[in-house]
Amino acid sequence: MKSISDTIAIFTFCSDIETVAAIEVHGELCQWLIPESIESEIPVRGATAFGDFEIHDSIFVGKAIDEAASWHEQSDWIGVHLTPSAEYVFEPKKSNAWVKFRPPNKTRLDWEPHCVNWTMDWTNRMEEVKQIKDKFRRLGPIVPEIAGKFANTLSFIEKMSKLEPVAK
Repeated sequence: MKSISDTIAIFTFCSDIETVAAIEVHGELCQWLIPESIESEIPVRGATAFGDFEIHDSIFVGKAIDEAASWHEQSDWIGVHLTPSAEYVFEPKKSNAWVKFRPPNKTRLDWEPHCVNWTMDWTNRMEEVKQIKDKFRRLGPIVPEIAGKFANTLSFIEKMSKLEPVAK
């Protein structure tokens, strides 16, 4: 894991046969990281890529780095999704972290990769949403560029609630 300014990068070196497991682990880490970032009032968004890269001290370069950075910048929500390089190698039999979803982005792109479902373990969805909205409010001022990310995140949460059993 490396951090530069407001950027956090998580890297995994793995063999080709370990790729699916590595992507799954990245998703499980993000299931924890996303709600924690909201709780800490520094919400994150990101993209998981697969491919070649190099790390030297605090410098990281390579095709996977460029791809992840580009897709990260296009996303318009609080969440993490796979880029094409990762999506093309990710063949989950049953994923505990990833779900197919069309992440909101700043361009008109018809793309439905796997995204981290960070709401999967919620037992009181209404209370969790209330707390998230409260955190969003405290982050203010909520300017249009930020309001869109918040609205898109709340829309994701709503769509995930239709996929998950709701605890009684």
